[in-house]
Amino acid sequence: MRIQGSHEDQWRQGHPEEAPRQGPHQAQHFRREEEVLITVSDDERVARGFRFRKSERIRTRRDISRVFDEGVRWSGKGLRLNVRPNGGAETRAVFVTVRKYGNAVARNRARRVLSECWRLAKPGIVPGMDVVVVIFPGEDRFDLRAGQLDAVLRRSSLAV
Repeated sequence: MRIQGSHEDQWRQGHPEEAPRQGPHQAQHFRREEEVLITVSDDERVARGFRFRKSERIRTRRDISRVFDEGVRWSGKGLRLNVRPNGGAETRAVFVTVRKYGNAVARNRARRVLSECWRLAKPGIVPGMDVVVVIFPGEDRFDLRAGQLDAVLRRSSLAV
């Protein structure tokens, strides 16, 4: 038998708290974070020349295989570049990791970090090339990977 009412459990409140809001009526602190993100993204590096568009990526297996088969290789600490002229006006790139790199999180992080390094270095790279960047295991700090990429680009004379 159950007795209902507030005297049932004296430590329990009579009315439960209201559930947190969702959607457009959510709490104000999310909007403050959005404002901060907007001011960070107003950096000059997001200018037109520093974008990494889909047209600047090698997307098909056939194109990647062609770069591996017919391209020239340059190796450096942590990565290797395979380069082949593509006959077009812009340089295209793709970032791949070796099979023994680690789990998917580590592989994706390595690709993201190197993609960002490439995006910032792209205005100083010779146009009209297809580049496959093979990433080897190592520390995935932005400054280290940027230095490795810069060294290999200078050695391969892709940097203008």
